[in-house]
Amino acid sequence: MKGKKIKIATMEEFYFKDVVMAAKENLAKDGIDVEIVTFADNVTPNTATMEGSVDYNFFEHVPFLNDFNASKQGGDLAVVGKPITAAYEGLHSNTYKSLDDIKDGARVGIPNDASNRTMHLKFLDKLGLIKLKDNKAETVDLTDVAENPHHFKFIEMDTPSIVSSLDDLDLGTCSQSSIVKRGIDPKTALATYNDPLLGIVLVTKKENVDSELSKRVYEAFTSQEVLDMIAKKYDNVVEPLFENDK
Repeated sequence: MKGKKIKIATMEEFYFKDVVMAAKENLAKDGIDVEIVTFADNVTPNTATMEGSVDYNFFEHVPFLNDFNASKQGGDLAVVGKPITAAYEGLHSNTYKSLDDIKDGARVGIPNDASNRTMHLKFLDKLGLIKLKDNKAETVDLTDVAENPHHFKFIEMDTPSIVSSLDDLDLGTCSQSSIVKRGIDPKTALATYNDPLLGIVLVTKKENVDSELSKRVYEAFTSQEVLDMIAKKYDNVVEPLFENDK
């Protein structure tokens, strides 16, 4: 595989690019050159992978991928290996210092895509701030909120915008890794939540999943370089879902 060149799409926001950079370091040992292609949104990495302008992507969990494949612009993208990492989600505020401080009528920012909106509404349900009709449903949205005792005013927005909008919101549910990248102490979260079942996966076209190259790329994403990077930059913020015995 020496001399092989591949492109991996990811997002600048969150911790995903740091994982790709660590995997790139590992692949360089075998002479595999990686070009990292970053996007600001969470749709283009999949369309680019499907269209073949990049070979792999790393930024999404399986429910998000399934939603994409089922959408009009979707296709037959598939997961290489198993989920690799899971990040803690946090409830953040520049207005309140604790859950007890939360006032009625607060403006709450939540993700506007189906899978992440589901995860974050279930997070608020778990905290007892709202009550869902069925907190075990595969997908929920604002119409599934059975009780909203604080009369929250929900504002749906693309996930990366929530952190940058905290000054304009009373509360926001967002990834702890995004908080770290903005230079904010993740310990300032009013509450945190982590669901390993929503681990981030390496994705490629279905036809490429079982190739030798894909096996080597997955190996790089579960390498010691990735473990070391997480321990250094995202300790107690990102959880590796693998062990490295090499």
